[in-house]
Amino acid sequence: FINILYTGRMDLSKGLLEMIECLNMLRQSGINAFLHFVGWEDKNATIVSDILRERTSSLGLHDYVVFHGKKKVGAELNSFYRMADIYVIGSKENEGFPRTIWEAMANSCPVVASRIGSIPIFIESGKHAILIEPGSIQSMTNAVLLLLQQPLLRRRLIKNGYEIAQSNTLEKQSQKITTLLNEYIRN
Repeated sequence: FINILYTGRMDLSKGLLEMIECLNMLRQSGINAFLHFVGWEDKNATIVSDILRERTSSLGLHDYVVFHGKKKVGAELNSFYRMADIYVIGSKENEGFPRTIWEAMANSCPVVASRIGSIPIFIESGKHAILIEPGSIQSMTNAVLLLLQQPLLRRRLIKNGYEIAQSNTLEKQSQKITTLLNEYIRN
């Protein structure tokens, strides 16, 4: 079986319903897949989770979708990345660069992410992750299948993703900014 993971804010704009549809397509094609949601809703509501649970039930997937709730950043959250075979974030609306992508890569979890916002500025499809079309269930499903069918690609993404995540830590980025500021002040 394979474990697909999403972590972060429980927001439909992150492609969460599309992930459930993707899971359904994978299972219909004979792949024993599970989808794990680790995250929280704004304002302590459960509106999004209720919508996701309803869709999960209507597709008969309730045994294959697990809602873990919010986890602490660090060892607790990292254990979910390490359990996962693939991390998916299917954002449909413009956003910056999700921290969760770096977290997945730092934990050697291959990433499927939407080609949106600054994501394609920082990572290259086929080198660091598989980038998909925003809102496309078929694109998401194809990306997951690609990672399952091509172990060499999967290993390359894990290696390159880990390396780029290591070069984008808070400490290293702070050093770069400090260096740039010092150069600016000297000039």
